[in-house]
Amino acid sequence: MKKLLLVFLATALVFGCQKKEKNVTPNQQDVVFGITQVDPGAGLKSTENWICPTDGNGDLLVPVTAEIKIVGSPTPFTPAVYSLDGKLYTQAIKLPVGNSGQTTYTVTRFLLKDASGTTIMATPTTGSDYSEYVGVTVDFTFDVNKFAKKQVPVDVLCFLPEEYTNFGFDWFIVTQTVVREKCFFGDICLNGDPYSPADYNNSLYGNSLGVDVPAIMKIVVKKNGVEVPNSPFNNEVTLGIGSPLCVQYPDDINVAGEVFTFDLYIWTRLCDGSFDYELFDTFTATDDGALNIPVGADGVLDYVVGTCNSG
Repeated sequence: MKKLLLVFLATALVFGCQKKEKNVTPNQQDVVFGITQVDPGAGLKSTENWICPTDGNGDLLVPVTAEIKIVGSPTPFTPAVYSLDGKLYTQAIKLPVGNSGQTTYTVTRFLLKDASGTTIMATPTTGSDYSEYVGVTVDFTFDVNKFAKKQVPVDVLCFLPEEYTNFGFDWFIVTQTVVREKCFFGDICLNGDPYSPADYNNSLYGNSLGVDVPAIMKIVVKKNGVEVPNSPFNNEVTLGIGSPLCVQYPDDINVAGEVFTFDLYIWTRLCDGSFDYELFDTFTATDDGALNIPVGADGVLDYVVGTCNSG
């Protein structure tokens, strides 16, 4: 019994003498960027051509977030931006401080973005055309100390995509979009094979129909599988009479390999006697290319549903 007790006591002494290890986390310090927006009308060349981005009402766009790229960080910091007494600030970001008590950081990109994520202000790069108008250019460095919060001054200018070379942004890609158009016109043959004019009376096609009526249609346009703005398009207002249905879609001219699809639906009689849009065919085009089916000299794709033109 005494020997067992001594074993317990020895074990207790061993564990009692072991030093508890603490989870050591690196020292971090808050860093805030104080932003000065340089007045475009104060000393800039060709100020009459300097335009700050605005919304549809002509009001200046407001920055809500920053994108700050710092050497050593795998991803940019994206703190919120707020205004205090007419000056812009970022919310604080936390940066580690080394054992020496001070760490130097390098900022290689500083952008301000609106609610949609569009860059509306930026700091020019050193040596760029617009670098002379700001006191701080990227790349710039700052020190973070262990026992003091840091506020880093930074200057920004209004930014428009077409000015990216003047900012020295060789990484910036300008998306150039062209609105393209394809036109369609169709006829429905009511020669009794399988439907006659009476079968289409009292529908969208009206009454007293002949054996050949303009097709009422809608077209769903997609770019790389996603519907484009204003799709689907239809000709219900004109009932297909007098002019083709033309559809518009955006083509990013600096993006190769975009695939556009055109799903052609025709308002037609169904087997149960009701009317609805039914998918008849799908056409495709790539980038600024033509449809994958021949069109007329006027650029209109003409089609006939039925056998009126068959031999």
